[in-house]
Amino acid sequence: MGVSDEQANIASYSNSPESRTLLSPAGYGNRHKPIVLIIGSTGTVGRHLASQLRRQADAIHVRDASRHADQVQQWRKTGRDAVYIDLDQPSTFPVALVNVDRLFLLITYTVSMLTQKKTLVDAAKKAGVSHIVHLDISAEWDSTVPHYTWHQLIE
Repeated sequence: MGVSDEQANIASYSNSPESRTLLSPAGYGNRHKPIVLIIGSTGTVGRHLASQLRRQADAIHVRDASRHADQVQQWRKTGRDAVYIDLDQPSTFPVALVNVDRLFLLITYTVSMLTQKKTLVDAAKKAGVSHIVHLDISAEWDSTVPHYTWHQLIE
């Protein structure tokens, strides 16, 4: 029986230097900085947001997320807190959300985005995330443009 991607992610993250403190009960109790999970760290907005937040390292801990395992490994090699998350596989959410206080959510426009956003927001709530920033488009509440109404369903 082989090891699933999720199991490999948990084992890899659980054994990384940054997680030894974050995942342990003692480390969590001693943690003073809020952890911000950035969904979309490889994109234009997410990359710049992560960079700006890292300038406040004394006040905020940034955790990058990617669906590309090689990207996660590259970030970890440079000392960044990074997790694998596949928005089409909610089983990857719990590890990514460990001890997260704040979530930045920016998802590409696809047919799957409604399910992806809904399941991630539900998982974040269950994990105790206290603040979610959802960058999206907006329209009047009574818009009939399908693209806009899709986004409104999540908000």
